[in-house]
Amino acid sequence: MDGLSSRVKRRLLLSLIPSVIAIGVIGFQVNWGDAGAALSNASPAYLLAGFLFFNLGLILRTWRWSILLRPIVPDANTRSSYGFFVVGYMVNMLLPFRAGDVVRAAMVKRRYQVSGISVLATIAIEKILDLAIAFFLALFLLLQPELLLDDASVSLVVAVVILTLAVVMWGMTKLEFVRNSVLRIVRSLPGIGGKLERFLRKIVVAMEAISSVSDIIRVVGASILVWIPAYFVVGSFLRAAGLEVPASAPVAVIVFSVIGLAIPAAPGNIGVAHLLYAGAVILYGVGVSEAAAFAVIMHAVPHLWTVFLGAIIAWRMGVGIGFLSGNEDIESSIYRRQEQEN
Repeated sequence: MDGLSSRVKRRLLLSLIPSVIAIGVIGFQVNWGDAGAALSNASPAYLLAGFLFFNLGLILRTWRWSILLRPIVPDANTRSSYGFFVVGYMVNMLLPFRAGDVVRAAMVKRRYQVSGISVLATIAIEKILDLAIAFFLALFLLLQPELLLDDASVSLVVAVVILTLAVVMWGMTKLEFVRNSVLRIVRSLPGIGGKLERFLRKIVVAMEAISSVSDIIRVVGASILVWIPAYFVVGSFLRAAGLEVPASAPVAVIVFSVIGLAIPAAPGNIGVAHLLYAGAVILYGVGVSEAAAFAVIMHAVPHLWTVFLGAIIAWRMGVGIGFLSGNEDIESSIYRRQEQEN
């Protein structure tokens, strides 16, 4: 850690607290002999299926991001954006506080000489779409769990959620009086006002670029599709762990992970991710040890592969460790440059 700044070191230490608590909660309740036996009996076929669906999900998520990115980088497509996306994911798994999102924006900014704040805005929209879908799916799960067996119903709910969010954000980009009033109120909030205002501004910047009907339709369609492989990733790993659970269980795991992983935690969300994955399936009557085995699979396979793949891509792109870990002020620099440009 000698190469890291004091700010990054403080963040790393603070991020350990939730992870240590989560590991303690799991560790004292799991029979690790039973969990180990479940892991040793994991189905290779289902592990492979989950691995393939995860990679399909990476491609579809890159495709969605390239749609958001295209107004800023006209030549952006899935192939050209894939490296940036995977390296950003890798950094998120190695550093806390979603540092990979800032690195992803910085890489695009450096490669194409575009506004970094606009790139960050596209990433912010990704997160908002994911959180909105997870939130409404959580309500859907609680109120009508049996309907989750109907894939068409799930897709319809997701589409309605995204369309509603898109219409609201489109209105904010077009009604300057409303936008300025909202930002003025947010700015006045003590403590978080400045950061929240910056967050809203970068979202508005991106929404101004994708406010056409055709762009909104493409983003909506992409946002629906990215969740299909996610469902089958979880389902495959549940089967790999030998768990027989209802078809709604993967949805519960997705909801727990998307909402819960917003909590700052140690690199890779170690501990917190395991607690969330296990907690979701325990609700379906799965034993603690079996749930822990599933959580290990659910965390290890995507994380190890993404770190391996991201490291190779970063090396081929000529992105060094110093750029990935020593630029915690990238976001601040981007905002300062944007202010100078204006």
